[in-house]
Amino acid sequence: MEKLNLFPLCYFPPVSWFALAGNEEKLLIEVKEHYTKQKLTNRMRIQTANGVLPLIIPVLRTGERKPIQEKKISYDTDWQKIHWKSLESAYRRSPYFEFYEHKFLPLYQKKPVFLLDFNLEILNLCLDLLKTPKGIQLTESYQEADCYNKDYRQAFDPSGNAYPEEFTPSPYTQVFGDFVPDLSVFDLICNEGPASLGVIKKSVRG
Repeated sequence: MEKLNLFPLCYFPPVSWFALAGNEEKLLIEVKEHYTKQKLTNRMRIQTANGVLPLIIPVLRTGERKPIQEKKISYDTDWQKIHWKSLESAYRRSPYFEFYEHKFLPLYQKKPVFLLDFNLEILNLCLDLLKTPKGIQLTESYQEADCYNKDYRQAFDPSGNAYPEEFTPSPYTQVFGDFVPDLSVFDLICNEGPASLGVIKKSVRG
């Protein structure tokens, strides 16, 4: 059986994630790995007037390690309102925010229990907006890296200071100041709209 490439579950994945996923007919997403902090599983990076801002989804603390697919979202704070206000403030002046607002806003008006469900809904929406429909398959058990063609579970830096070796950022016009590479795909879609896929393709090395 042909080995697949393995991708991490992310909250509005970075541009590099979609660059590496571009040639995949089916996306295999890791959900059996134990959830750990400081990853893109529950964070996205956006550009604001004051620089790069991480938006982090709070998760319930249970005192025990759980697989990603079992991790629940915390609603102790109104993070949805905070995230949406941050996105609206950062991208209201971008060329395409108003065209996609009606698609993004409903995501922040629901209260899904599991982080997995929320992130999968976001991923499917992004694939639809990029016009790159793909089948999504979830891992059924935790496996080591050699079980996959390429293991991208550790390939995406939450700080944005490093990129996968197959990715070279292709600059595009952003709302604030100098170009900041490899932000969330939300940034790319709001700034480039229908041209987003072209930017992603130009970012693939080789």
